Amino acid sequence: MWKNYLKVSLRSFLRNKANFLLNITGLTAGVTACLLIASFIWHEFQYDKFYDKGDRIYRVNTDLIFPEQTLNLALSAGPVSPAMKEEIPGIVDFVRFARPQSSLLVENGADQRYEEEVLYADASVFAIFDFTMLTGDPNSALVAPYKVVLTESKARSMFQGFSPIGQSLSIGSQEYQVSGVVADPPQNTHLQFDMLLSFASWIAEHPSTPSNWSWTPFPTYVLLEKEVDPTKINNQLSAFLNRHYDAGENGMQMSLQLQAFNEVHFGQSRLGELQPVSKKSGLLFLSLIAGLILLLAVANYINLSLAAHTSRTREIGVRKTIGASASQVGLQYILEGVLLSFFSVILAVMITNFLLPIFGNWYGRDLHFDFHQLWIVGAIMLVFALTLGILSAAYPSIIAASLKPVNIFQGKGIGKTDRLKVRQAFTMGQFAISIGLLLGAMMVHRQLDFLANKDLGFEKEGKLVLDFGNMNALETSYETLKRELKTIPGVDGISFSSHVPAEGSHNVTAYVEKQDGEVVFGEMDLFLVDYDFLDLYGLNLVAGRYFSPEFSQDTAGALILSESAVEILGFQKPEDIIGLEYSQWEWQGRVIGVVEDFNYQSLHHEPGPITFQMQPDLFENMTLQLNESNISGTLQLVQNKWASTVPALPFNYQFLDDGLARQYVADQQLARMISLSSVLAILLACLGFIGLVAFTCRRLAKNIAIRKILGASERNIITGLLLDFGKPVVLAWFLAIGPTWWMLSNWLNTFAYRLPISPWLVIGSGVIVLSVVSLVVIWQSLSTVKANPVKYLSEE
Repeated sequence: MWKNYLKVSLRSFLRNKANFLLNITGLTAGVTACLLIASFIWHEFQYDKFYDKGDRIYRVNTDLIFPEQTLNLALSAGPVSPAMKEEIPGIVDFVRFARPQSSLLVENGADQRYEEEVLYADASVFAIFDFTMLTGDPNSALVAPYKVVLTESKARSMFQGFSPIGQSLSIGSQEYQVSGVVADPPQNTHLQFDMLLSFASWIAEHPSTPSNWSWTPFPTYVLLEKEVDPTKINNQLSAFLNRHYDAGENGMQMSLQLQAFNEVHFGQSRLGELQPVSKKSGLLFLSLIAGLILLLAVANYINLSLAAHTSRTREIGVRKTIGASASQVGLQYILEGVLLSFFSVILAVMITNFLLPIFGNWYGRDLHFDFHQLWIVGAIMLVFALTLGILSAAYPSIIAASLKPVNIFQGKGIGKTDRLKVRQAFTMGQFAISIGLLLGAMMVHRQLDFLANKDLGFEKEGKLVLDFGNMNALETSYETLKRELKTIPGVDGISFSSHVPAEGSHNVTAYVEKQDGEVVFGEMDLFLVDYDFLDLYGLNLVAGRYFSPEFSQDTAGALILSESAVEILGFQKPEDIIGLEYSQWEWQGRVIGVVEDFNYQSLHHEPGPITFQMQPDLFENMTLQLNESNISGTLQLVQNKWASTVPALPFNYQFLDDGLARQYVADQQLARMISLSSVLAILLACLGFIGLVAFTCRRLAKNIAIRKILGASERNIITGLLLDFGKPVVLAWFLAIGPTWWMLSNWLNTFAYRLPISPWLVIGSGVIVLSVVSLVVIWQSLSTVKANPVKYLSEE
């Protein structure tokens, strides 16, 4: 019996090749999209879940509380974790990380490179986090100062097959000895590094680290004993901190909390995160897209299968006449659906395996199938194929089984109104999804285009940023280097600084003494700049003056603040702070100016409070203003001049525009995903719509023939069909507006600067889909409308 079912199914596929190809294309596309999105979502949910002790590891977070602001840090002070281990029962060990304050120049003989993925770490890092040590002793590799552990890929690139153990590297002008090689950390962990430097090296360079409770730059993790309740430890942290930290020293309140390690990736974003956090809402949105696309594919199969009934009704009638039961006819359809879905799943798996690396590159992820557990993947795919096949074939099989032979041979029962309404409902749902995704894609692209072109409060065009690490690496004064580079045609201006917009900044507490002796303070960002920075970047002065060579004291103690910084310090007018004394880090002096707020961070945020000082010893970047008439030629001249003036340093550059664009990588990825999904959704909806139009034209063929005989023109007939098929699209448009508007509003609320949802885009999304639908109707109906009426009137 099953052999016969299989033969009939294969013959049906061969006899209805066009329908078979449409069905398998739609299902394969839907399953492929689901597998791609599911791979990404699975990768995200596995973040930090593979560490053996992960359920016992907690990060120590710090809140800094000021009169006008509270800062939530993913960091803590250097002495916090050692004291916690000593005083709080249940804490087994701790590890502190630190990030270099600037890019580190790493030299291995003639090989010079700037390294970004560098962390300092306590020696306990390998006891808490089970990174696989390939060479070296994990217990001693990072105990002594000036030891470095390399990842496998970094060791391979730097030593090219030679053993790096015991070799020396110059890192930031300090000699380090390679003490180990570890396997590259998995991509889905927020602990990413190419090099681990011993934390003892950091302490050697920053002796105050073990005793300074006010300095909080360290990502810190503690390992708890088994079955210890972290809530009990959290309850002890307030009293613990009171024993060691006196807020009276600087007026800054502080609190500590533990955060589960494997919850960091989806947790609240805090200052100092080692990697950007993700939002589960985004993954749920992607899951919704995947589910909707699969639903579209199944709906297409139903529509196309029902359309195919017009050519199979006589076959069903003959089978029922010779004794086939309704269940046997229904089973035949279900078997065909299962076979079709099985073929589709196999094709989808192969296509997905090919596309995953490309898809992963788009999203900066290493995505792949785990074929080491192929039998599990195979079992899941088999169940998926069976379920998909049964679901997609269930409704067509019920319709086929319910047809009566007498009605079939009389041409009745093929297009009952209720069945047509079901198909129209499927089609309306498909186009509602398509319109919603299309509207979302257009609005996301419009918002990102707005961000790319918005006035940031500073001049960003034509700026080339050179990163040289620190002034010690230059081996020449910044004034000398500036004079040399200014001789290049096409270089219109040069400025040195510690940071540039979109790159980050120093973080400091600024104290200002009012005229009545009251000291106000707040946490600020800090750029260390030269005389030309504020002018080169076009920052607008609202009070006081810029730095000037005419005032020799500017290099020692002058301070310029932004409007937000003045507001946080409690001053009503910018003029009120000019001339007041301040202290910041170990520097003191007077406030000389206030500039307008500018967006040196992502436009997801309002402009932050920022201060500017002149400290040439701490410069790390140089900005060159290039004449945009010949940027590529000028860039080559700059590179040649750099090689002759600073031959010991590599030419490490980027354009400021590229750095600004990287702030919106996640948003660009979302835009790309929605765009691809909207295109796929429209194509899938059109596949199903083709089935509905074909079915309707076949059902109305005699009606169309009679109308032609009575004098109706082809244009009038097609216009009538366009009106009939346009109604579900218009209803779908109304159905899609509400949910899409709500989701877009939530996404737009993540930006401090955003555009309103444009009514023209709402209308445009419907017009685009309606236009596509019109083309499909015209294309599908022409063969019926242009056919000789005798062809359909002679059929019985």
